[in-house]
Amino acid sequence: MAHTVNDLKPSIGATVLVRFESVRVSCVVLDAKSAYGRARFLVSPGGTAASNSQWVEMDRFARPVSSDLLARRAEAMRQGDSAGIGEIESEIILAGQQ
Repeated sequence: MAHTVNDLKPSIGATVLVRFESVRVSCVVLDAKSAYGRARFLVSPGGTAASNSQWVEMDRFARPVSSDLLARRAEAMRQGDSAGIGEIESEIILAGQQ
């Protein structure tokens, strides 16, 4: 299915799980485009357009990450709770496998 720029705009800013081989990484969609009739997204794990971004096709998305999980992860990071961070990241990965 061909995608237009207007179809893809709502995805910008969304947090998604992206499959990279056997690893799933929580990423923010920075940009979107349609190339050769396929939707492609610029994603970054840090949510910034730094050198840590990559264009991926939509079939690499596992699932959107819930804002609740992201808020809990951010709070655990602020508190320096490494055990809590690990537990929440496991929940994020499990959510992506469903």
